[in-house]
Amino acid sequence: METKKIKLTYRTICNSLSEKKIRDAFNLIAVLGKELHNSELIDAHYHLEFSYKSLLRYAPNTTNDPNRQAIIVRLLQDLYNLTDKITIELLNKEGIDFASEKHREISHNQAIDIDKTTTELLSIWEHHKLLNTANKSELDNTYYDCESKLFFQIWLNNNPSPDYLDSLSEILNNNELPISTKSLVISGTLMHLLRHWDISLITYLIKLTSHELPIVKMQAITALVFVLAYFDNRLMLYPDIIDRIKLTIENSKTKSLFESTIIQIIRSRETEKISNKLQNEILPEVVKIHPLLRDKLNLDDIVSGNTDDKNPDWQGLLADSPELLSKLEEISKWQLEGADVFLSTFSMLKHFTFFNQLQNWLVPFSLSHPSIKNDLSENDADFLNSTLAKSIGQSGYICNSDKYSLILGIPHMPGFQRDMMTQMFNAELDQMAEIEKDELSLNPDKSLKTISNQYIQDLYRFFKLHQQRRQFDDIFNHVVNIHQKWFFKQLMNTEDYLKQVGEFLFQKNYYIESQEILSELRNIMPNDIELIQKSAYCNQKLGLIELAIQDYLQADMIKPDNHWTIKKIAYCYHSIGKTDQALEYYLKAYQIDNNNLQTQASIAHCALELEKWEDALKFYFKIEYSDPNNIKVWRPIAWCSFVLGKFKQAEKYYQKLLITSKTHEDLTTIGHTYLCLGSRKEALNYYRDSIHLKKETFNEFSIRFNTDLPHLINHGIVKEDIPILLDALRYSIEEE
Repeated sequence: METKKIKLTYRTICNSLSEKKIRDAFNLIAVLGKELHNSELIDAHYHLEFSYKSLLRYAPNTTNDPNRQAIIVRLLQDLYNLTDKITIELLNKEGIDFASEKHREISHNQAIDIDKTTTELLSIWEHHKLLNTANKSELDNTYYDCESKLFFQIWLNNNPSPDYLDSLSEILNNNELPISTKSLVISGTLMHLLRHWDISLITYLIKLTSHELPIVKMQAITALVFVLAYFDNRLMLYPDIIDRIKLTIENSKTKSLFESTIIQIIRSRETEKISNKLQNEILPEVVKIHPLLRDKLNLDDIVSGNTDDKNPDWQGLLADSPELLSKLEEISKWQLEGADVFLSTFSMLKHFTFFNQLQNWLVPFSLSHPSIKNDLSENDADFLNSTLAKSIGQSGYICNSDKYSLILGIPHMPGFQRDMMTQMFNAELDQMAEIEKDELSLNPDKSLKTISNQYIQDLYRFFKLHQQRRQFDDIFNHVVNIHQKWFFKQLMNTEDYLKQVGEFLFQKNYYIESQEILSELRNIMPNDIELIQKSAYCNQKLGLIELAIQDYLQADMIKPDNHWTIKKIAYCYHSIGKTDQALEYYLKAYQIDNNNLQTQASIAHCALELEKWEDALKFYFKIEYSDPNNIKVWRPIAWCSFVLGKFKQAEKYYQKLLITSKTHEDLTTIGHTYLCLGSRKEALNYYRDSIHLKKETFNEFSIRFNTDLPHLINHGIVKEDIPILLDALRYSIEEE
């Protein structure tokens, strides 16, 4: 059976079990079991199905029998475990994906033995310590090779010894071992759990969330959240797991770290949006202004001058592209919030041989990592001791994977580009360091949150950029709607945290998800005005206008005369064609704030649609008086003046428009104006100009002309004269 089909069947079985379609699951498990030809697993399948049939045949015919429910829960647990075993064995035997091939590779010569590998690793470390006492030396490749072997063994072991968790603890509790080793133990644990449900390992991960070492603690919390989301459907069969986590997060600080980690994971949804903005909006703008760089920036001075000074011409350069400046400011804001703004920047810098080793995507940054030295030439070795390299290593805004990309990429740049990059990064990293220092003084947990954020971004790059990423189930697909997960509702369903998550989703314009949380909160606080207003706004943005109006009206009842609410009611009425009601509410908004130009414009537009020409004209004149430079208001003033028969006034405003921003409609209507004033020749000239400007046929113009016919007749133009007028226009066009 093909690897893809094995994995698809596995997911189908899990979905069937989550929906308690047990018979369907039995049938599919049998299909996998036959492929494996393992008599022990086939027998296990037979006995479980026999037990289920017996339950259905002999169990009491009641719906609320607790014993029956307990038996079904146990049966579902056993079926999940059997499915896991069959699938893993089948993949290890026949699979051609990375994990299966790697499992065959490392188990070819000897059985996977985590305890033995741990002992080997500690022995190498002790030997290194002895050498280091006499002579300063760096860890050799033997240690890192063993570290890598341990990572894969934790990930890919199927039948670990009963004591292997003690071996892992021996590493994680050893304060002398490198951070990279401890981190890879956590990553190996995460990768194992994403491949194979293991209740003992999940329990161990829960324990590690209270570890005293920050990187172990925060990576364990992050890994646990991903695992809970990944196995959410299965979790409800194991209430003890949730109870253990509840005990763990009774400590308010630990709970806060769980909450912030979930927000950071939710924020990963923004990564693609940010990358697209950089690629499609910001970088093209940079390319446009690139020819100006040499003229506007004194690049030689940047390289040789004081690194603390910023070139005053930069501001002038960006001033020529205000939209770019605005977008760069938005990126800076995202960066300060902890958003992942570097994915697109570094996605093309994952081609170094360093990234051929899978574990290197998840290893904490270290300038002493041997793979860096292997990738760099001897001439670039001094770069690792530079201030820039050390600054990059200390930055909390760049994830570990991108730091390696940067360190490996800078030495390969041309000299000019490298110097410029060094100068710019030194300045930016100094600024980032100051910001980080300020944030740490205000928020002592900032460094812990930085660890989890960097780990999330490292994981994101692995699952989104690794060349064999399609062979792995992308864990970020399982956290898209994390607030809907069963485990989330059990652990994080507090009013304050729901507000926090809902607010984040609302601010990032995820209106469907935000509305889901707002609905839950409104059940708790039905008269909370802010919740009602935001719910209404979500419905409005989702196009559910009638529902939005209901919510806005409720908000207006609870808190009358709120200018924002009343304007939104008016806007929604207007958007569904109920212009009378819209005008009514816009006038209410005007009574509250009669200086608001937007409200005045909305009143004028509604009056115009309702053919209340005098009212419309009055408000358009108010706008012109308050904003004399507003050219756009001239057009409706001119039109209303024409309709009301104020032809000289209409002529005045149309002539102003013809000088500044004429349209074919302006030319047509000024033609009407002159026709009503008795200037038939002028009218024909403007009609002809209108046709030419729009590049339309005479028939197309006639259709437009006829829509205004009622107004012309109302102003005394004889209906029977119109065909003659149009014939004259037609002849004049043909004679050109």
